[in-house]
Amino acid sequence: MRRNECQTFEFLQMPASQNCFNWTISSFVRVSLIFYLFPSPLDYDQPPGPVYNFNVTATDNGTEPKTTTVPVIVSVTNVNDNPPLIDNGTSTFRLMETSAKGDVVGIIKASDVDGDGVRFFFIGRVPANEIFTIGELSGVITLSDVIPKEKDVYYLSVIAEDDSRCCAGNFKLTSTATFTVNIIGINAQKPTFTSCNTYDGSATVKEKAPMGTPVFQVSAYDPDRGENGRVIYKLSSPDPDSENAPFVMNSTSGMISVKGTITRGAIDYIQVTVIGSNPPPAVMEGWCTFRVAIVDINDHPPVFSKQNFDAQISRSTPNNTAIIKMFATDEDVGANANITYSFSNASNMFSIDSVTGVVRLIGILNPQVTLIKLLYSWILILMSVKFCFALFCN
Repeated sequence: MRRNECQTFEFLQMPASQNCFNWTISSFVRVSLIFYLFPSPLDYDQPPGPVYNFNVTATDNGTEPKTTTVPVIVSVTNVNDNPPLIDNGTSTFRLMETSAKGDVVGIIKASDVDGDGVRFFFIGRVPANEIFTIGELSGVITLSDVIPKEKDVYYLSVIAEDDSRCCAGNFKLTSTATFTVNIIGINAQKPTFTSCNTYDGSATVKEKAPMGTPVFQVSAYDPDRGENGRVIYKLSSPDPDSENAPFVMNSTSGMISVKGTITRGAIDYIQVTVIGSNPPPAVMEGWCTFRVAIVDINDHPPVFSKQNFDAQISRSTPNNTAIIKMFATDEDVGANANITYSFSNASNMFSIDSVTGVVRLIGILNPQVTLIKLLYSWILILMSVKFCFALFCN
Protein backbone atom coordinates (compact mmCIF):
# COMPACT_ATOMS: atom_id res chain seq x y z
CA MET A 1 0.00 0.00 0.00
CA ARG A 2 1.38 3.35 -0.97
CA ARG A 3 1.61 6.02 1.66
CA ASN A 4 -0.88 8.32 0.00
CA GLU A 5 -3.42 5.51 -0.07
CA CYS A 6 -3.48 5.09 3.68
CA GLN A 7 -6.71 6.60 4.90
CA THR A 8 -8.36 7.62 8.15
CA PHE A 9 -12.03 8.32 8.76
CA GLU A 10 -13.87 10.44 11.30
CA PHE A 11 -17.39 11.59 12.09
CA LEU A 12 -18.04 15.25 11.61
CA GLN A 13 -20.92 17.33 12.89
CA MET A 14 -22.35 14.49 14.98
CA PRO A 15 -24.66 16.05 17.60
CA ALA A 16 -24.37 14.60 21.08
CA SER A 17 -28.03 13.62 20.90
CA GLN A 18 -27.25 11.44 17.88
CA ASN A 19 -24.29 9.68 19.43
CA CYS A 20 -25.71 6.28 18.58
CA PHE A 21 -22.87 5.00 16.39
CA ASN A 22 -19.44 3.47 16.78
CA TRP A 23 -17.33 2.60 13.81
CA THR A 24 -14.33 0.52 12.76
CA ILE A 25 -12.29 0.63 9.55
CA SER A 26 -10.69 -2.11 7.51
CA SER A 27 -8.53 -0.48 4.82
CA PHE A 28 -7.13 -2.22 1.78
CA VAL A 29 -5.80 -0.91 -1.47
CA ARG A 30 -8.41 1.54 -2.70
CA VAL A 31 -11.05 -0.32 -0.65
CA SER A 32 -12.38 0.71 2.72
CA LEU A 33 -15.07 -1.22 4.61
CA ILE A 34 -16.88 0.64 7.40
CA PHE A 35 -18.95 -1.26 9.98
CA TYR A 36 -21.38 0.73 12.15
CA LEU A 37 -22.37 -0.52 15.58
CA PHE A 38 -25.11 0.89 17.82
CA PRO A 39 -24.28 1.26 21.53
CA SER A 40 -27.84 2.47 22.26
CA PRO A 41 -31.09 1.51 20.49
CA LEU A 42 -32.34 3.56 17.61
CA ASP A 43 -35.82 4.90 18.23
CA TYR A 44 -38.19 5.96 15.51
CA ASP A 45 -40.46 7.69 17.97
CA GLN A 46 -38.06 9.65 20.16
CA PRO A 47 -35.71 12.49 19.18
CA PRO A 48 -33.42 12.60 17.31
CA GLY A 49 -35.18 9.86 15.29
CA PRO A 50 -36.57 8.77 12.97
CA VAL A 51 -33.75 10.21 10.74
CA TYR A 52 -30.13 10.46 11.84
CA ASN A 53 -27.81 12.84 9.93
CA PHE A 54 -24.04 13.04 10.15
CA ASN A 55 -20.95 13.60 7.94
CA VAL A 56 -18.02 11.25 7.41
CA THR A 57 -14.63 12.58 6.33
CA ALA A 58 -11.97 10.43 4.65
CA THR A 59 -8.35 11.66 4.93
CA ASP A 60 -5.38 10.17 3.06
CA ASN A 61 -1.96 9.72 4.57
CA GLY A 62 0.02 11.75 2.07
CA THR A 63 2.68 14.33 2.78
CA GLU A 64 0.00 16.86 2.17
CA PRO A 65 -3.13 15.00 3.35
CA LYS A 66 -6.21 15.33 1.24
CA THR A 67 -9.74 14.96 2.60
CA THR A 68 -13.19 14.25 1.30
CA THR A 69 -16.42 14.64 3.28
CA VAL A 70 -19.77 13.03 2.51
CA PRO A 71 -23.12 13.31 4.32
CA VAL A 72 -24.71 10.14 5.71
CA ILE A 73 -28.45 9.80 6.34
CA VAL A 74 -29.78 6.87 8.42
CA SER A 75 -33.56 6.38 8.30
CA VAL A 76 -35.12 4.18 11.00
CA THR A 77 -38.10 2.00 10.15
CA ASN A 78 -40.98 2.29 12.64
CA VAL A 79 -42.26 -0.72 14.59
CA ASN A 80 -45.17 -0.95 17.03
CA ASP A 81 -43.14 -1.03 20.23
CA ASN A 82 -45.01 1.47 22.43
CA PRO A 83 -48.35 0.75 24.13
CA PRO A 84 -50.94 3.52 24.37
CA LEU A 85 -50.44 5.91 27.27
CA ILE A 86 -53.58 6.72 29.28
CA ASP A 87 -52.86 10.27 30.30
CA ASN A 88 -55.95 11.58 32.12
CA GLY A 89 -55.10 14.28 34.60
CA THR A 90 -57.23 12.53 37.23
CA SER A 91 -58.28 9.01 38.09
CA THR A 92 -61.46 10.10 39.89
CA PHE A 93 -64.79 11.26 38.50
CA ARG A 94 -67.74 12.75 40.42
CA LEU A 95 -71.32 12.00 39.44
CA MET A 96 -74.40 13.58 41.02
CA GLU A 97 -76.99 11.07 42.19
CA THR A 98 -79.63 12.97 40.21
CA SER A 99 -77.79 12.33 36.92
CA ALA A 100 -79.89 10.85 34.12
CA LYS A 101 -79.22 8.15 31.56
CA GLY A 102 -76.87 9.39 28.87
CA ASP A 103 -75.10 11.92 31.08
CA VAL A 104 -71.33 12.05 30.59
CA VAL A 105 -69.30 10.74 33.52
CA GLY A 106 -65.85 11.47 32.11
CA ILE A 107 -63.58 11.12 29.10
CA ILE A 108 -60.63 8.73 28.96
CA LYS A 109 -57.68 10.17 27.05
CA ALA A 110 -54.82 8.17 25.58
CA SER A 111 -52.00 8.72 23.11
CA ASP A 112 -49.63 6.42 21.23
CA VAL A 113 -46.20 7.70 20.20
CA ASP A 114 -46.10 5.14 17.40
CA GLY A 115 -48.93 7.07 15.79
CA ASP A 116 -51.45 4.28 16.21
CA GLY A 117 -55.15 4.85 16.70
CA VAL A 118 -56.53 3.92 20.13
CA ARG A 119 -59.71 2.09 21.08
CA PHE A 120 -61.24 1.89 24.56
CA PHE A 121 -62.94 -0.95 26.41
CA PHE A 122 -63.73 -2.04 29.93
CA ILE A 123 -61.92 -5.09 31.30
CA GLY A 124 -62.91 -8.10 29.23
CA ARG A 125 -62.94 -5.90 26.11
CA VAL A 126 -66.61 -5.11 26.71
CA PRO A 127 -68.30 -1.72 26.18
CA ALA A 128 -70.44 -1.84 29.35
CA ASN A 129 -69.73 -2.12 33.07
CA GLU A 130 -72.65 -2.13 35.53
CA ILE A 131 -74.39 1.21 34.90
CA PHE A 132 -71.74 2.67 32.57
CA THR A 133 -70.76 2.42 28.90
CA ILE A 134 -67.60 3.61 27.16
CA GLY A 135 -67.25 4.87 23.60
CA GLU A 136 -64.83 2.61 21.73
CA LEU A 137 -63.31 5.43 19.69
CA SER A 138 -64.11 8.47 21.84
CA GLY A 139 -63.31 7.11 25.30
CA VAL A 140 -66.40 8.89 26.65
CA ILE A 141 -67.93 7.14 29.68
CA THR A 142 -71.67 7.70 29.99
CA LEU A 143 -74.36 6.69 32.47
CA SER A 144 -76.48 3.90 31.01
CA ASP A 145 -78.91 3.19 33.86
CA VAL A 146 -80.47 4.62 37.01
CA ILE A 147 -77.99 5.01 39.87
CA PRO A 148 -79.00 2.60 42.67
CA LYS A 149 -79.35 4.02 46.17
CA GLU A 150 -77.25 1.39 47.90
CA LYS A 151 -73.95 2.04 46.12
CA ASP A 152 -71.84 5.19 46.46
CA VAL A 153 -68.64 4.34 44.57
CA TYR A 154 -67.70 2.43 41.42
CA TYR A 155 -64.31 1.26 40.16
CA LEU A 156 -63.92 1.07 36.39
CA SER A 157 -60.93 -0.70 34.83
CA VAL A 158 -60.35 0.68 31.34
CA ILE A 159 -58.26 -0.86 28.55
CA ALA A 160 -56.64 1.32 25.89
CA GLU A 161 -55.63 -0.75 22.84
CA ASP A 162 -53.72 0.50 19.79
CA ASP A 163 -54.65 -0.57 16.26
CA SER A 164 -51.04 -1.14 15.06
CA ARG A 165 -51.69 0.93 11.94
CA CYS A 166 -48.29 2.57 12.22
CA CYS A 167 -46.51 -0.49 10.97
CA ALA A 168 -48.96 -2.46 8.88
CA GLY A 169 -48.97 -5.26 11.42
CA ASN A 170 -51.44 -7.10 13.59
CA PHE A 171 -49.46 -6.94 16.80
CA LYS A 172 -51.50 -4.74 19.17
CA LEU A 173 -50.42 -3.32 22.50
CA THR A 174 -52.62 -2.36 25.46
CA SER A 175 -52.54 -0.33 28.67
CA THR A 176 -54.89 -0.54 31.64
CA ALA A 177 -55.94 2.04 34.21
CA THR A 178 -58.55 2.06 36.98
CA PHE A 179 -60.88 5.01 37.50
CA THR A 180 -63.06 5.77 40.51
CA VAL A 181 -66.57 7.17 40.13
CA ASN A 182 -67.90 8.75 43.33
CA ILE A 183 -71.67 9.22 43.50
CA ILE A 184 -72.38 12.60 45.10
CA GLY A 185 -75.63 12.77 47.04
CA ILE A 186 -77.78 15.82 47.65
CA ASN A 187 -79.57 16.56 50.90
CA ALA A 188 -83.10 16.49 49.57
CA GLN A 189 -85.00 14.83 52.41
CA LYS A 190 -85.10 15.14 56.19
CA PRO A 191 -84.87 12.21 58.62
CA THR A 192 -88.23 10.60 59.39
CA PHE A 193 -89.25 8.61 62.46
CA THR A 194 -91.36 6.17 60.48
CA SER A 195 -92.59 4.27 63.58
CA CYS A 196 -93.17 7.30 65.78
CA ASN A 197 -96.89 6.59 66.16
CA THR A 198 -96.13 3.21 67.75
CA TYR A 199 -93.76 4.49 70.43
CA ASP A 200 -96.54 5.46 72.86
CA GLY A 201 -97.46 1.83 73.41
CA SER A 202 -93.91 0.51 73.44
CA ALA A 203 -91.76 2.89 75.48
CA THR A 204 -91.75 2.05 79.20
CA VAL A 205 -89.51 2.52 82.22
CA LYS A 206 -89.83 1.17 85.76
CA GLU A 207 -90.02 3.76 88.49
CA LYS A 208 -86.81 4.04 90.50
CA ALA A 209 -84.87 2.30 87.70
CA PRO A 210 -81.09 2.62 88.22
CA MET A 211 -79.08 5.22 86.33
CA GLY A 212 -77.97 3.94 82.92
CA THR A 213 -80.92 1.56 82.50
CA PRO A 214 -81.85 1.37 78.78
CA VAL A 215 -85.37 2.70 78.27
CA PHE A 216 -86.16 2.81 74.56
CA GLN A 217 -84.39 3.06 71.22
CA VAL A 218 -85.79 5.26 68.47
CA SER A 219 -84.87 5.07 64.81
CA ALA A 220 -85.10 7.61 62.00
CA TYR A 221 -84.64 6.96 58.29
CA ASP A 222 -83.14 9.34 55.75
CA PRO A 223 -83.07 8.08 52.14
CA ASP A 224 -80.38 10.55 51.12
CA ARG A 225 -76.96 9.20 50.14
CA GLY A 226 -73.78 9.18 52.23
CA GLU A 227 -73.39 11.79 54.95
CA ASN A 228 -76.65 13.39 53.86
CA GLY A 229 -78.40 10.20 54.95
CA ARG A 230 -76.66 9.86 58.32
CA VAL A 231 -78.88 10.64 61.32
CA ILE A 232 -77.72 12.30 64.54
CA TYR A 233 -80.12 11.89 67.49
CA LYS A 234 -80.83 14.47 70.16
CA LEU A 235 -83.20 14.58 73.13
CA SER A 236 -85.11 17.87 72.97
CA SER A 237 -87.51 17.38 75.89
CA PRO A 238 -87.14 16.81 78.79
CA ASP A 239 -83.93 18.84 78.61
CA PRO A 240 -81.14 16.30 79.25
CA ASP A 241 -78.93 19.05 80.67
CA SER A 242 -81.38 20.11 83.38
CA GLU A 243 -80.67 19.25 87.01
CA ASN A 244 -83.49 16.72 87.38
CA ALA A 245 -83.43 15.35 83.84
CA PRO A 246 -84.84 11.81 83.84
CA PHE A 247 -83.27 10.71 80.56
CA VAL A 248 -80.18 11.00 78.39
CA MET A 249 -79.83 9.97 74.73
CA ASN A 250 -77.06 8.39 72.63
CA SER A 251 -76.60 10.59 69.54
CA THR A 252 -75.49 7.69 67.35
CA SER A 253 -77.73 4.78 68.33
CA GLY A 254 -80.86 6.69 69.37
CA MET A 255 -80.99 4.81 72.70
CA ILE A 256 -82.69 6.64 75.59
CA SER A 257 -81.38 5.72 79.06
CA VAL A 258 -82.15 6.65 82.65
CA LYS A 259 -80.21 9.65 83.95
CA GLY A 260 -82.11 10.71 87.09
CA THR A 261 -84.74 9.43 89.51
CA ILE A 262 -87.91 8.07 87.91
CA THR A 263 -90.92 8.63 90.14
CA ARG A 264 -94.51 7.80 89.31
CA GLY A 265 -96.92 10.36 90.66
CA ALA A 266 -100.31 11.61 89.58
CA ILE A 267 -99.01 11.42 85.99
CA ASP A 268 -97.79 7.97 85.09
CA TYR A 269 -95.80 8.91 81.99
CA ILE A 270 -93.02 11.22 80.81
CA GLN A 271 -93.54 13.01 77.50
CA VAL A 272 -90.43 12.89 75.32
CA THR A 273 -89.49 14.78 72.14
CA VAL A 274 -86.54 13.58 70.08
CA ILE A 275 -84.84 15.13 67.04
CA GLY A 276 -83.12 13.36 64.15
CA SER A 277 -80.85 15.61 62.07
CA ASN A 278 -78.19 15.41 59.35
CA PRO A 279 -74.58 16.43 59.96
CA PRO A 280 -73.58 20.01 59.14
CA PRO A 281 -73.52 21.94 56.95
CA ALA A 282 -76.69 20.74 55.18
CA VAL A 283 -78.77 20.21 58.33
CA MET A 284 -82.34 18.96 58.01
CA GLU A 285 -84.37 17.80 61.02
CA GLY A 286 -87.19 15.39 61.81
CA TRP A 287 -89.14 15.32 65.11
CA CYS A 288 -91.02 12.73 67.13
CA THR A 289 -93.01 13.20 70.36
CA PHE A 290 -94.25 10.26 72.42
CA ARG A 291 -94.90 9.13 75.98
CA VAL A 292 -92.70 6.88 78.06
CA ALA A 293 -95.00 5.01 80.45
CA ILE A 294 -93.75 4.68 84.03
CA VAL A 295 -94.25 1.10 85.18
CA ASP A 296 -95.35 0.88 88.81
CA ILE A 297 -93.40 -1.14 91.35
CA ASN A 298 -94.97 -2.35 94.62
CA ASP A 299 -93.43 0.21 96.94
CA HIS A 300 -96.51 1.35 98.95
CA PRO A 301 -98.40 -0.64 101.67
CA PRO A 302 -102.22 -0.47 101.84
CA VAL A 303 -103.63 2.25 104.15
CA PHE A 304 -106.97 1.92 106.00
CA SER A 305 -109.40 4.79 105.81
CA LYS A 306 -109.53 4.91 109.66
CA GLN A 307 -107.26 3.82 112.46
CA ASN A 308 -110.16 2.24 114.41
CA PHE A 309 -113.42 0.67 113.25
CA ASP A 310 -116.32 0.33 115.83
CA ALA A 311 -119.52 -1.68 115.36
CA GLN A 312 -122.53 -2.24 117.70
CA ILE A 313 -124.92 -5.16 117.37
CA SER A 314 -127.80 -6.42 119.52
CA ARG A 315 -127.91 -9.83 121.14
CA SER A 316 -130.68 -10.81 118.75
CA THR A 317 -128.68 -10.07 115.59
CA PRO A 318 -129.17 -13.01 113.24
CA ASN A 319 -126.32 -14.89 111.60
CA ASN A 320 -124.83 -13.64 108.31
CA THR A 321 -125.64 -10.06 109.22
CA ALA A 322 -123.16 -7.51 107.81
CA ILE A 323 -121.68 -5.71 110.76
CA ILE A 324 -119.12 -3.34 109.27
CA LYS A 325 -117.26 -2.68 106.03
CA MET A 326 -113.49 -2.28 106.14
CA PHE A 327 -111.87 0.00 103.55
CA ALA A 328 -108.22 0.45 102.56
CA THR A 329 -106.41 2.07 99.63
CA ASP A 330 -103.00 1.59 98.00
CA GLU A 331 -101.01 4.29 96.17
CA ASP A 332 -99.64 1.73 93.76
CA VAL A 333 -101.49 0.95 90.55
CA GLY A 334 -102.62 -2.10 88.66
CA ALA A 335 -102.11 -5.46 90.33
CA ASN A 336 -99.93 -3.79 92.95
CA ALA A 337 -102.99 -1.85 94.17
CA ASN A 338 -105.35 -4.84 94.42
CA ILE A 339 -106.24 -5.40 98.11
CA THR A 340 -107.31 -8.67 99.73
CA TYR A 341 -108.90 -8.59 103.20
CA SER A 342 -108.50 -11.32 105.84
CA PHE A 343 -108.30 -11.81 109.62
CA SER A 344 -104.89 -12.11 111.14
CA ASN A 345 -106.29 -14.74 113.56
CA ALA A 346 -108.99 -17.27 112.78
CA SER A 347 -112.43 -16.37 114.17
CA ASN A 348 -115.48 -18.60 114.74
CA MET A 349 -117.74 -15.62 115.29
CA PHE A 350 -117.06 -13.43 112.29
CA SER A 351 -116.13 -13.69 108.62
CA ILE A 352 -114.71 -11.09 106.24
CA ASP A 353 -115.18 -10.91 102.49
CA SER A 354 -111.68 -10.94 100.98
CA VAL A 355 -112.69 -8.59 98.16
CA THR A 356 -115.26 -6.20 99.64
CA GLY A 357 -113.97 -6.12 103.25
CA VAL A 358 -117.49 -6.68 104.67
CA VAL A 359 -117.46 -8.31 108.14
CA ARG A 360 -120.42 -10.62 108.97
CA LEU A 361 -121.67 -12.38 112.09
CA ILE A 362 -121.44 -16.16 111.70
CA GLY A 363 -121.52 -17.43 115.33
CA ILE A 364 -124.03 -17.45 118.25
CA LEU A 365 -123.75 -14.49 120.59
CA ASN A 366 -123.55 -14.95 124.37
CA PRO A 367 -126.83 -13.71 125.93
CA GLN A 368 -124.80 -11.48 128.24
CA VAL A 369 -123.33 -9.64 125.33
CA THR A 370 -124.66 -6.09 125.04
CA LEU A 371 -121.87 -4.48 123.09
CA ILE A 372 -119.32 -5.74 120.67
CA LYS A 373 -116.48 -3.44 120.06
CA LEU A 374 -114.46 -4.32 116.99
CA LEU A 375 -110.88 -3.24 116.82
CA TYR A 376 -108.52 -4.10 114.04
CA SER A 377 -104.94 -4.42 113.28
CA TRP A 378 -103.58 -5.40 109.89
CA ILE A 379 -100.56 -7.11 108.55
CA LEU A 380 -99.60 -7.02 104.88
CA ILE A 381 -98.46 -10.45 103.73
CA LEU A 382 -98.07 -11.05 100.01
CA MET A 383 -100.44 -8.18 99.27
CA SER A 384 -103.06 -9.50 101.71
CA VAL A 385 -104.47 -7.36 104.49
CA LYS A 386 -105.29 -9.30 107.62
CA PHE A 387 -107.35 -8.10 110.56
CA CYS A 388 -107.51 -8.96 114.22
CA PHE A 389 -110.86 -8.51 115.98
CA ALA A 390 -111.35 -8.36 119.76
CA LEU A 391 -114.72 -9.09 121.44
CA PHE A 392 -115.55 -7.21 124.62
CA CYS A 393 -118.50 -8.34 126.83
CA ASN A 394 -120.25 -6.45 129.65
